[in-house]
Amino acid sequence: MASEDFVSYSIMKYFQQEGWYILQYHPPGGQACFAVPVLGDITYPDIIAYKHNKIMVMENKGRYSQSDIEKLTKLMSDPNALRHIKEFTKTYCIQHKLPFPTVLEFFYGHGYSIDRVTESLEKINLFFVHENRTINLISCHNRPYQLVKGMIKCQIKYGMLRTIIVHNGLYMVLLYLG
Repeated sequence: MASEDFVSYSIMKYFQQEGWYILQYHPPGGQACFAVPVLGDITYPDIIAYKHNKIMVMENKGRYSQSDIEKLTKLMSDPNALRHIKEFTKTYCIQHKLPFPTVLEFFYGHGYSIDRVTESLEKINLFFVHENRTINLISCHNRPYQLVKGMIKCQIKYGMLRTIIVHNGLYMVLLYLG
């Protein structure tokens, strides 16, 4: 069984290879991480990554976790939490002499390695990590195509647009309902 640490590390390495800046990597049991106030609670996102005008906030477990989905749902519904992450990102950009855009786009993801889920969730990208560290993404319909570079195949099937994107061995399936 893959651990939360294996999942988080694999996803973090993927983002780094794709040119994302890792603002926070919080492995299980990690300390001294960025705390985000969320609706009266405090949460410590497992990964916060930044690239251009995009921020990805990740929660990861060894297996699919409904509690992580709920944590991300609470976080994305709290404007104060998003403001807090935006300020954290701005500080990082200033310290590293990176340009900071006036408009930021937030993306959310849950990484896991067991209990493969095949249905997309609204606003939360699902990252399935295989034992060989390849990653499949079941993406939400919050314009996730901006996360990737090359599109190789597009087809209409059963009333949904299914786009299969392959980049560096990573298969991403984008589902658009409606």
